[in-house]
Amino acid sequence: MSVSRFADPGADSPGFVLWKLTQRWQRAVADALEPLGVTQTQFVILACAYWLTQKTESVQQIDIAKAAGMDAQMVSDVLRRLEKSELVQRVSSPTDGRSKNVLLTDAGQDIAIQAIPAVEQVDAQFFGTMRSTTLADLRTAREVNGGISLGMRVPSWSFGGVLSWNHICRLDACYRQRGR
Repeated sequence: MSVSRFADPGADSPGFVLWKLTQRWQRAVADALEPLGVTQTQFVILACAYWLTQKTESVQQIDIAKAAGMDAQMVSDVLRRLEKSELVQRVSSPTDGRSKNVLLTDAGQDIAIQAIPAVEQVDAQFFGTMRSTTLADLRTAREVNGGISLGMRVPSWSFGGVLSWNHICRLDACYRQRGR
């Protein structure tokens, strides 16, 4: 007795194909970040802090959480570890004592400046054969499924949500054609 509506859930389930594709992509990103000594989650937070500080002097933890689409408590926990590693400083906000402003240290900025192109290179290799319509659909899926707009270039690694089955298949097929 089959509990799945798909004849071959590993090949026919959009969610499962997207899961497998995401796992491959995350492994590639982790490999690119390993020499820099940061995890993908730490990278996302450092990159968001870097991008946000390009637009404003005062970046709070909640701003990073919103930009990254992450839980505020998780961001706080990761920032605590990044602070111990001397990649960020968290200081009380002069306007709201309950809030913390996040500042990249010189070392944190150096990591972000090296990591961003490294991850973008992974993206270019991994998604390089993707049609522009597929990327537009990924952005739409992100927005429809809870994404936010920062009025800035949104990093390619921040997409999420439900994609059309045709686009998932195209992504998976492109990746398989490259023998990965």
